Amino acid sequence: MPGLLSQLDALRQRLTVIPSQARNGGHGDDKSLVQILRKVCAVAREADANNVPDLTNIVDKAQKILDKGINLAYNSPAGYYDFLPSFAHADESAPVVKDSLAMSIDEQFCAIFFRSQISSRSSCLALCGAGGWKNRDPVIHYYLLNTDNPLEGGGSFDPGLGGIANALALDEDRKLIFVGDKDRVKSFAWPQNPSDVHPLDDLPGVHTLQTSSHHGPISVLSNGRIVRAGKGSALMWIINDLETHGPNYVIIGEGEDYADDCLRDNDDGDAIELSSGSRAHEKIFFAVKTLKPGV
Repeated sequence: MPGLLSQLDALRQRLTVIPSQARNGGHGDDKSLVQILRKVCAVAREADANNVPDLTNIVDKAQKILDKGINLAYNSPAGYYDFLPSFAHADESAPVVKDSLAMSIDEQFCAIFFRSQISSRSSCLALCGAGGWKNRDPVIHYYLLNTDNPLEGGGSFDPGLGGIANALALDEDRKLIFVGDKDRVKSFAWPQNPSDVHPLDDLPGVHTLQTSSHHGPISVLSNGRIVRAGKGSALMWIINDLETHGPNYVIIGEGEDYADDCLRDNDDGDAIELSSGSRAHEKIFFAVKTLKPGV
């Protein structure tokens, strides 16, 4: 039997040819995509179960393949899914996490599979998704977990970004969902009272941050800061000092047209919010200049 890394290489190659197979009327369909992603998870699970020496490399390679597969599912011209079905589960019940490495693997998989975040005191769960024509529009799903039925205590909204959201962070103290694409990060206030939830209503926008030079993950820190990583550095904002859109929704920063280089539907001209956003309060340089954090 081929080694686990070789198996991942073969699965990556299969994933690469799916679009061309679909164009030629072959088996490059949604079922093939999910089957490949499930096999990638099975390889990583086998590596973890057997505690193989190159476990870290296997997990890292599996992450990259899964990320490519998810982008293919949502963002490719084929546009297979509005919401990708589960492919990470095993047939048997999930094993108990026994150590920090296994915990790290589980957390990394969750971040890739669902692009999801739970607030620090577990009152809100948010997930990035896609919708619209060929799944090119960003969609954020949120659920208030401090209700009797969390699945009914939430909703979905379009954050007004030019691209599919690739970064997500929640601020429990301020009840804010921060979501970002390659150019900006925007924040939205989730309802503090579950009775105020209206599933089809947009959440009120609060902030817009200019992050076009940094495309990595975002994180809300305990000292009231939010950071977004890039190659060699991170941008930092003090949340309480940020300009807000306010009740009359004013544009933050210079207005820009983000529709020119995006694929999403903006025929009416109002799907993409125009704020260029607040500039960072500080830029923090990493000790390793080539470091580029990811999830």
